[in-house]
Amino acid sequence: MTETKLYELLVQCMPSQLDAITVKLQLNEAFLPGAGQSVATRASAILKLVKPRGAKGLAELQKALNEVFGLRTTPKSKKNKRDTDKVSRPTVSRSVPVVTGNPNAIPPSTAQRTSDVSPVAKEQATQLRTIRIFLASSEELREDRDAFELYFRQQNDRFRREGLYLEINRWENFLDAMSETRLQDEYNKAVRDCDVFVSLFFTKTGKFTEEEFDTAHRQFKKAGRPLIYTFFKNAEIKTGSAREDDLKSLWAFQERLKSLGHFYTRYDNVEHLKRQFRDQLDKLRG
Repeated sequence: MTETKLYELLVQCMPSQLDAITVKLQLNEAFLPGAGQSVATRASAILKLVKPRGAKGLAELQKALNEVFGLRTTPKSKKNKRDTDKVSRPTVSRSVPVVTGNPNAIPPSTAQRTSDVSPVAKEQATQLRTIRIFLASSEELREDRDAFELYFRQQNDRFRREGLYLEINRWENFLDAMSETRLQDEYNKAVRDCDVFVSLFFTKTGKFTEEEFDTAHRQFKKAGRPLIYTFFKNAEIKTGSAREDDLKSLWAFQERLKSLGHFYTRYDNVEHLKRQFRDQLDKLRG
């Protein structure tokens, strides 16, 4: 599929779909425009980050678009080679709703290009309150991180009506970034700049996850933020893959949290984790 067609599909996405594509492709949010920007601007930025990955990156973008639209790539046909470039597109209304009165109302349909967005909607976009969340954990909980991030990105459509936007960062977002220092220093800077620090643990803590927690704790003592939420997964452990040193470090870290007066929370599965953090988020918003 050509870059032009990929762009045409991107500008037809809802904000939550663009968020999902960002997660699927593990794009670095530091190089992406914020939620207040138009869909056309965000679409251009996504395509710009994907292009350096070459044909493979464009293919991954096409796959991600197919998934968010619930489509399948059209199979190749011997009669017409151009069939491989054809993907059904969702029908998008080009009407522009008029937004008045409520400064926190949801922005107009994101299918509109920049020139189609009303001045009122542009003004509303700048009024969004952004909560920056840093999500940390070791590699073993990657699936939990993915599910957590995607769920709360999808909630942004609802939060926008209340003038709120969640910006979620994790270490994978920085892998493509250029840095003159060690990459962990970039993570730690993002931790210091965030509003909420969330860490997940299971059978081990991980050297760098502990370092990120320490960075968040020092920043909290210094400036009163970020707020720190620590979750330990309560699930069965396969004894064949569990390491004694890892478990000992985990237990030692839990004791250390107690000595700091920091209360951690246990979760049974991803749904339990999302529900518990959503409750905490409601308290922050309330």
